[in-house]
Amino acid sequence: MINKIINLPDEVKYCINKLQQNGYDAFAVGGCVRDCLLNKTPKDYDVTTSALPEQVMDLFEHTIPTGIKFGTVMAVINNMPIEITTFRSESNYIDFRRPESVDFAGDIYTDLSRRDFTINAMAYSDSSGIVDPFNGMTDLNNKIIKAVGNPLERFNEDALRIMRAFRFALRLGFDIDSATFDAAITLSGNLKKISVERIASELLACLITDHPSDIKPLLTCDSLNFIGLSSNFKYDINMLDKIINDKYARLAAFIIICDSTNEVCKNLKLDNITIKNVKNLLDCYKYPIPKNQQDVCHLFNKLNPYLWKQWLNIKNILLHDDISNCYYLFNYVIDNNIPYKVSMLNINGDILISKKIVDKGKQVGYILNELLNKVIDNPELNNKNTLIRLAYDLIKEI
Repeated sequence: MINKIINLPDEVKYCINKLQQNGYDAFAVGGCVRDCLLNKTPKDYDVTTSALPEQVMDLFEHTIPTGIKFGTVMAVINNMPIEITTFRSESNYIDFRRPESVDFAGDIYTDLSRRDFTINAMAYSDSSGIVDPFNGMTDLNNKIIKAVGNPLERFNEDALRIMRAFRFALRLGFDIDSATFDAAITLSGNLKKISVERIASELLACLITDHPSDIKPLLTCDSLNFIGLSSNFKYDINMLDKIINDKYARLAAFIIICDSTNEVCKNLKLDNITIKNVKNLLDCYKYPIPKNQQDVCHLFNKLNPYLWKQWLNIKNILLHDDISNCYYLFNYVIDNNIPYKVSMLNINGDILISKKIVDKGKQVGYILNELLNKVIDNPELNNKNTLIRLAYDLIKEI
């Protein structure tokens, strides 16, 4: 044990103290300890204890049995949720992800031995200091991601840990220990046995770091080809590091660099907004740089205008396009509400139908889009009476 003080929130101290005062061992554990030692503010706090879930629920007034099968109870203290989990040891893992069964262990050392990486296998309480049986502090100081114990065993237990190793290394700017790295690459084929939703979460977390190109080893061994990512790079993958740190831009650029398609997003079962925005960037990334206001409007008609900065960045980094004069043009169109989509016209389908210009059906969309093209070229035409007159002229041409 290392005699070092970590300033835990009062709610976490209260939680640990209450467990200890009732005869149980209790520690803050895992990521919150790691982040505190890195002088980062943890997103959440986990506590591990010798108390069984039912005993935890008896001690605290507001609890939620979030994962009682696995020994986890959430206590809510002053509106702060704290996950409290009984010391655990695990049997053989099934499907490279889940333990076949969970047994409640008797001590903190057994509990820490089942964790993924040494920097996550530390515990802390004010009374004991830092419990660090696997030298996580040393690895933290040396900026190393190292598996607890035998890395082949850790990755065979849970293949998602392979993605997590890269995610921690990228997020923290650490190196992966050589034995851990070799084991990760050796067993990376098991990633296809993990749910794509979990792969997606880890992959996106890797992409929005300072050096996302460092994920290259997972691509070159074809371990991510099952989601449609190719290792036949169309561009230098190091360019990815220069792309604006935005989820849509990074993911689109990553797919382009890997010479892949938007099927990657669908294969990862990403949300519809992400799929749509990334598809927009992929569809439009080779469009020419706008030279005037009209060009911008035509582009906005195809590309979500909220993605224009990401689009320009991808163009600049991957295609080396000159974007120096673009920001004024794009901002001018947006700031002056210049029409670039049908809904911005001073006419709509109901008016066309009420004026008996068209019947319901495809003609409505055709006429509105033709009117939009005219307004884009001449914004002063965006007047209801003028548009009605133009619509009459267009219908005669059909």
